[in-house]
Amino acid sequence: MHPKTAAIESRTSGSRFSVVTDKVLFVYVCGAVALSPILYGSTDTIIVLDFEFISFLALAVLAVRQVVTGDRLRFHVLFIPFAIFALYVLIQTLPIFPGTNISGIDASLLGQTSAWHSISLDPNSTRASLIKLLSVGFCGFLAFNLIQSRERLNVLVLVIIIVGAALALIAIIQDLTWDNKIYWLRESPYKALGPFVNKDHGAGYFELPFGLALGMLLGGAVRNDRKIIFALFVLVTGTAIVISRSRGGVVSLAGAVVIAVVLSSLKETRKQIPGYASGSSRLRVLKAAVGVVVLVVGIFGAALWINKDALGYSLTTLSDQQTYQNLGSRGEIWRATLEMSKQNPVAGLGFGAYGVSFPRFSRLKGNLVTDYAHNDYLQILADTGIIGSLIVLTGLIIFATRNYRTFRKARGYIGGVHFGAIVGISAILIHSLFDFNLQIYSTGLTFMVLVCVCCAIEKMIGQTGLDMAAVD
Repeated sequence: MHPKTAAIESRTSGSRFSVVTDKVLFVYVCGAVALSPILYGSTDTIIVLDFEFISFLALAVLAVRQVVTGDRLRFHVLFIPFAIFALYVLIQTLPIFPGTNISGIDASLLGQTSAWHSISLDPNSTRASLIKLLSVGFCGFLAFNLIQSRERLNVLVLVIIIVGAALALIAIIQDLTWDNKIYWLRESPYKALGPFVNKDHGAGYFELPFGLALGMLLGGAVRNDRKIIFALFVLVTGTAIVISRSRGGVVSLAGAVVIAVVLSSLKETRKQIPGYASGSSRLRVLKAAVGVVVLVVGIFGAALWINKDALGYSLTTLSDQQTYQNLGSRGEIWRATLEMSKQNPVAGLGFGAYGVSFPRFSRLKGNLVTDYAHNDYLQILADTGIIGSLIVLTGLIIFATRNYRTFRKARGYIGGVHFGAIVGISAILIHSLFDFNLQIYSTGLTFMVLVCVCCAIEKMIGQTGLDMAAVD
């Protein structure tokens, strides 16, 4: 065979392999985003382990593709703080420090030698948390690299919104027909919200498709003849949040609505696109505000009709005696968490090691046990100290600054998707002040994918004409 012919066939074979593996990996991303909340919110250890195993299989497929095709992977600056944070968590697990652990606990009880210890008080839990973090991060990395066209972006966004709306509808029906079983199949000691045994976790997950659909409506990503459908998506997911009896969920919903209206006022006037509404900036903001008010009234009206007791529970201010019981002792948990952060303020006590550390700082010795701080920001401070907190803060600043510029530039469909992703991300970041939703695999995975969708859109808006594309 002629050398040139062999080279051409080799490139053709590599190209076909690249196309096939791209499709397989994209199916994996969509499947993970869809199945992780459906399978009981991925709160069961065995389910999380399965997703982690599949994610590393996908990583192996990507590695083989890179070897065979030599294709270059795309990179975003936001991956740097993520990688540094993951590296720091790994360092926390290594027995590289001589002497007694800072906690004063016998190192042998923590699976460490008496002569050397790690930063983490529970290295095994820290390793497990690191694996979960890498699994979620890899899925987001794949989404960033695979979404290079409006078609794929559209598919992924619709998967998130439709799955979210379907689960929210199940949650509403479940609330009306509760028989102590999730999906009417699995016994639950608590009144579940859709597939989530914990109502707060269900509300946290629904905030993502709620914000995404709401932002797409306001951001111009939805054609006029399809706005009623997306409005129904917003109505269903919003109603599920309200009937969840989650105070953090209701606060986050309200915050998402305010952020959506404020961002709408900052959005530059779009060029006219067939099938889209146009007009002055003031008129557009007024329409957005009126539309949001109508949706919010519809959400709370529906929640009142479905379960007025749930709505009342979410909105009514409780007395001091009730607060301690109904808020899960968050005040004591937050106080203890701040005390924990003082134990090793620079390095932290170990990412994911919160459950081991907490009992030593709680004033309710043995009567209050928790593995989470019910505040993701406080837990990051306690688990990873000033070092980890600064890394996370750097990532948030990078994300905020770069996506504000993207927000001002993006137009049309991808501009509206970016708008929606920002609203959904903002909602869950607000809820993180009151809970630990980002540590739930399905919610953390969807959050990470939306973050990487924003990063992908930043790359996409440089492509001529793509930013003005309408929805099929």
